[in-house]
Amino acid sequence: MNNLFFAHKISMPDAAIDRTCAALAARIGAEIDQTVKVVPGRDDYKQRFTSCGGWLNWSLSVGAGDDYEGGPLFSGILVPDLVVGKATMQIIEAAISAKRAVLYVDDALRLFEVYGIQAVDENDWKAGWAIEYQKTPLI
Repeated sequence: MNNLFFAHKISMPDAAIDRTCAALAARIGAEIDQTVKVVPGRDDYKQRFTSCGGWLNWSLSVGAGDDYEGGPLFSGILVPDLVVGKATMQIIEAAISAKRAVLYVDDALRLFEVYGIQAVDENDWKAGWAIEYQKTPLI
């Protein structure tokens, strides 16, 4: 099974998170003909943040961490926003460094490859970084 992390904003309503995760799992699963689980950041945060010891360790474990069998905890990161905060930036950087997929998800649920992230205002922890992505959708 492919586990994908959905890096939504904390302000996204729970119903929208659940609906989007289900739609992305179905869409990506059909495209790759495999079972896909899309884990909301909200749920992973509740489950693992405290045991990770804080923002940096949690962000690094999401982006580049391995599970107990040695495989990736998340095989990819799904980002629904063009501008992100510090924790999401750290997740994206860790995932790119670990050669894991990072994909921008637009409102039509099209997926675009993210190849980098650029600081806009490093003092703005909520919206200080902009993702850099290929303009042609993968799916």
